[in-house]
Amino acid sequence: MLASLAQGGVLARRHARAAGLSGVLGIVISVVTFFWPNITAMTLLYLVAFWSIATGVLQIISAIEFRRVIEGEGWMIAGGVVSILFGALLVASPGSGLVSLVWLVGVYAIMFGGSSLGVAYRLHRVHRDVEEVANLKQSASVA
Repeated sequence: MLASLAQGGVLARRHARAAGLSGVLGIVISVVTFFWPNITAMTLLYLVAFWSIATGVLQIISAIEFRRVIEGEGWMIAGGVVSILFGALLVASPGSGLVSLVWLVGVYAIMFGGSSLGVAYRLHRVHRDVEEVANLKQSASVA
């Protein structure tokens, strides 16, 4: 969606409101959570649920509107449907939803940490390879 907006054009500008509204919703939820730390876990659960539903609806709308401009809009629609279902499940079963949210955050943290370690390892290897090439060039210019 962001790539389509970056391309510009009349269609992208006309429907940029959906992307903007999604961003505003995310910021509002973040500000409420930050400035009211005593907010209850259930309220946070409902905020996440309704944010997920709204984001899913906006993602589906964007995919339908951009279908002539982008390829793979089916994946955007599928992502929107999953987001709506996730939000609906949180609302329908808040107790289980709260536990699920904690587990999802934990799994995300582990995955993010693992991918960060993988990137760090690859960057270290790239740095080592670049130094090796630089040393070879330096020794070739000396000879």
